Amino acid sequence: MSYQEYRCCFNCGSNDFKTKYKFRRGYFDSKKYVTHSWDGGLNLELSIVKCKKCKTVFQNPCINESALKYFYPEDIIPNKLPKEILKDNSKFKFLIEDVLLTKYPFKKDITVIDVGARYGLLSFFLKQLGFECYSLEMNKKCIEAANSIGINNIYPGTIDDLKKILPSLNIDRVNVFTLCDLIEHLIDPSLDFEVLSSFQFKGDRIILTTPNFNSLGRYFFGKNWYYIHGQHTNYFDSKSVEKFANNNGYIVEQIHKVKFYKNIFKIFPNLVKYLKFKFSFLSLNSDQKLWFAKYRPHFFDTMIVVLKKI
Repeated sequence: MSYQEYRCCFNCGSNDFKTKYKFRRGYFDSKKYVTHSWDGGLNLELSIVKCKKCKTVFQNPCINESALKYFYPEDIIPNKLPKEILKDNSKFKFLIEDVLLTKYPFKKDITVIDVGARYGLLSFFLKQLGFECYSLEMNKKCIEAANSIGINNIYPGTIDDLKKILPSLNIDRVNVFTLCDLIEHLIDPSLDFEVLSSFQFKGDRIILTTPNFNSLGRYFFGKNWYYIHGQHTNYFDSKSVEKFANNNGYIVEQIHKVKFYKNIFKIFPNLVKYLKFKFSFLSLNSDQKLWFAKYRPHFFDTMIVVLKKI
């Protein structure tokens, strides 16, 4: 069975691209590292290319739907979550306070759908603030874990399933879709945005968080940048996300990035981490098998992008 397919640029349709990074089969030694986020145990090559026409960066050949069950395993998901997790909104604090509450201070009649919600925590916190909020998650084990601590406004499925789920909830308009660390996982984001757009009117928003390909960490660490791996099919920077938005009926309203100076404090420890990552292949024994991301260096390299429908 084939788990990868060649594709043209999802942003402009071009077949003219150059290879940015190429990883051979077994680049991460599965005898030494837990590598399911890399290749799902399928021992695939990974090529990251850049479209020469619109500069979009994406995985090509790209994983297909047959590979998803390997790339997103359920065995690492806990059966039950600690209830303390419901008291810690630090991961979403900026998104909630500096983005959503700035745009919608009164929260009345504002419907938010969090797509790719994992345990549905963002929806949980937003519901407490007065938003009408629901979650969508592909991994059923994540939903079971969420249910175990009382998070119930979470539904199984992918973006395409919204066409069934939202009518069943009597929702015909979604003021805000939140896609936290999701767009980089979509196999065909243009098709998915067609579905999202069908539930939005002029002025409605899509708020997404995603790694910034034009960041200090990516330039510094190159192909060993933390965010480059097999689960990520697309990579954006400020310019490419703007082109993507315009091609799909949206404009970029705002882009939030962590201040550059905050990365200064991460340079030394992440340089050490990088060196450990580079040389650990020679030192690890099979009984010391580790999750590979422990040695992948990264800075504050993500961005929050607010898209507005036109």
